[in-house]
Amino acid sequence: MIIAGSLGFATFPNLAMSFFFKDTLKLNPSKLQFCNSILNFIWILKPLFGFIVDSYSICGSNRRSYLIVFSVTGAIGWIVMGLWVKDLASAMIVKTVINVSSSFCNVIGEGIMVEMSRKHAKAKASLEAASDQDKSLYDKEAAATNVSLYLSLTAATSLCSSYLGGFLLKYYTD
Repeated sequence: MIIAGSLGFATFPNLAMSFFFKDTLKLNPSKLQFCNSILNFIWILKPLFGFIVDSYSICGSNRRSYLIVFSVTGAIGWIVMGLWVKDLASAMIVKTVINVSSSFCNVIGEGIMVEMSRKHAKAKASLEAASDQDKSLYDKEAAATNVSLYLSLTAATSLCSSYLGGFLLKYYTD
């Protein structure tokens, strides 16, 4: 659930980033939208990222090591964005790194939710004398419930962080 909350909070700087691209980098709305389209293309690659996380381990661990690596990479990306980025090319490179990091963390969080659902279903099925069909149905329902909770928490924290980002941007620019 911590992953879901942190991914939702990733929308916090979106308004400030729009102003950065518009005011500092002097992009018009069409160029800004074009840049955002390129940056958001990374999210289409989530299945590939899921395959990488599940297939290749780092230091003997799949999800934990990737989560640490990409959380640190994303944090460093935001620091670089705030302190050193002054032109469009470097902004696009750094924002791409940030989006790749967020996408990997999102894939990991969703994978953990599904894995927890399966473990919970197996534990419950072993306690109950259920048929194989009931076990399979419960497994799918538990996975759907966990992923729904994950996505709901991501959406709720996204809503709150977007509002807070707008409030703070107005407060510090007035």
